[in-house]
Amino acid sequence: MYTAHLDFDKDFDNLLIAELTDKNLHIDETGNSEKLRMRYFNYKRRSIYEIPREVLISKEFSCPPEYQTGLENVKNKFENGESLLPHLSKELINLDYNDSLLNDWKIYHLHLGSEFEENGSGFIKRTGPLLFARVEDDKVYFINVMPHTDSWTKQEMIKIIHNNWPESIEMYRLKDVIGLEHIPTDDDIKVMRKFGVNSSIEIEPGIVYMSIGLGQTTAKTSMEVAMVISQYSRLIPKLQSLVENNLQKIGELISADANIEGNELFLKLVIQDGQYYALEQKTGIAIDLGKH
Repeated sequence: MYTAHLDFDKDFDNLLIAELTDKNLHIDETGNSEKLRMRYFNYKRRSIYEIPREVLISKEFSCPPEYQTGLENVKNKFENGESLLPHLSKELINLDYNDSLLNDWKIYHLHLGSEFEENGSGFIKRTGPLLFARVEDDKVYFINVMPHTDSWTKQEMIKIIHNNWPESIEMYRLKDVIGLEHIPTDDDIKVMRKFGVNSSIEIEPGIVYMSIGLGQTTAKTSMEVAMVISQYSRLIPKLQSLVENNLQKIGELISADANIEGNELFLKLVIQDGQYYALEQKTGIAIDLGKH
């Protein structure tokens, strides 16, 4: 009979730490798993994956001439799948920061500077007007260029998305809802976000949307991030149980390819491009656990 030494939860957390460290982001390795995963997936959600996207521009879109060069630069980066990190908020490197606009409506804001900051931060020079955009896997929706102040809770942005690309947020529309008893103002939403409260948006009578970013928890963290963490908290133990329940078969497969001294297996969780493996560390043989 084979026995195994494995701790997939620890391996998974170490993979997250390694990725953050590789990006020069400080992470306290002694922190608990839940906090580590919240920090990691919060960072990932606030980042923008480097894949080519189709850029769609709203009918209401307008950009001041002095920021046109910066806007074209951002547009080209989206289309070419280049890094948008220099244009994002500097709070991106603060792993505990919660972006309430992103959490509530999944709308990003990007700076339109044309030159990098002189202090070597790696960020583009900050601008007053910002590009507000909704980003999906294959498309990015340029909503409008709006002031840095007092734009974060403007329901006008949801109305623009609805007027231009209603199909992109159809899943968040509340069916059979005639209207809201109390229609919140932009200032109301600002106050509610401050206390971790979500609000529906009434575009017009009969057209009401829930939080199109899935909203925030009472701790003001992302509801979507909480859901992702929950999914992994179920998946990782499930994969470990799968290995433990098939240990004899796995041992026999490894023995067929390599000489193993004794019956002890030292297995480690490895993830490559969404594919999960149980890597036997003495032999270097990987057991495919599927794509997740």
